[in-house]
Amino acid sequence: MRSFHEVQHVRAFLKLLGVGTELIKDALRQLAAGRSASVPNVSLTDEAVKNAGLLTTENLARSRG
Repeated sequence: MRSFHEVQHVRAFLKLLGVGTELIKDALRQLAAGRSASVPNVSLTDEAVKNAGLLTTENLARSRG
């Protein structure tokens, strides 16, 4: 889970993950309406996960022992 204090940071993070422009716009609209935002049906590449500093499934398995 990630939390952000500014919409610009959300936009930059979603771009870094490779999320499409329309999905980013929709998420930002949700946030502007005062709601939580979700981005459905998005698959992330291992490279995008690593670039974003998120745990990969491989690292997650290791961390659980």
